[in-house]
Amino acid sequence: MDSDSEWDGMSDEDEDFATFTLGGAPTDDRVRVTNGGAQYYQSSDHWYEDGNIIFLAGNTGFRLFKSMLIKRSQVMKDMLGPSQSTTARGDASPEQSLFEGIPVVKIDDQPRYFGLLLDAILPSDITKNPIPDTLTVGTLMGVARIAKKYQVQDVLAHASRILENVLLPKEPPECYESRDYGDFELRRNVPTINWARFCGLPQFLPLPFYGGLEAREL
Repeated sequence: MDSDSEWDGMSDEDEDFATFTLGGAPTDDRVRVTNGGAQYYQSSDHWYEDGNIIFLAGNTGFRLFKSMLIKRSQVMKDMLGPSQSTTARGDASPEQSLFEGIPVVKIDDQPRYFGLLLDAILPSDITKNPIPDTLTVGTLMGVARIAKKYQVQDVLAHASRILENVLLPKEPPECYESRDYGDFELRRNVPTINWARFCGLPQFLPLPFYGGLEAREL
């Protein structure tokens, strides 16, 4: 499955986890983990000491509970179900390593999007919306895509509803060029078309198709 790299530039939040010193140099206050010669950081929000599976996305590790992931995601159920070797504590496939006796599974997702998906699956505060409408268009698209990838349908539906309110015009296509789309730019046409097709969201296709036709006429 393709990585999220095509969509990364659609979010304006490049420093997902780093903070900055007075001198401007990025720092990282998360706990560092060394495992098999590799180093990564524990997720600040989703590292549970009694978790029985670790997902490594980029340089961020998420220590989680297989049973909770399987309950919410058919893809996770297929990955971690009884027929898979990852379910045996202390056992790992050749593509995996072990940390404190539990499997470490590498995934090709961006840690920010995977973390936001986990915020929805495993909320730490029920008074807060884990996927708020204040997220940028690019970030919401990333959340929708990763929710589709792991078949977490309620998160996909929630993110797409927010995007519909932001992006989908109420006027007919001939009026698109007069509309202000905020931080979404029509030059993102091809990534948006690919995203909408991958996510199964055809309602988002007319706008980028129109933008592509408009660009060809210039």
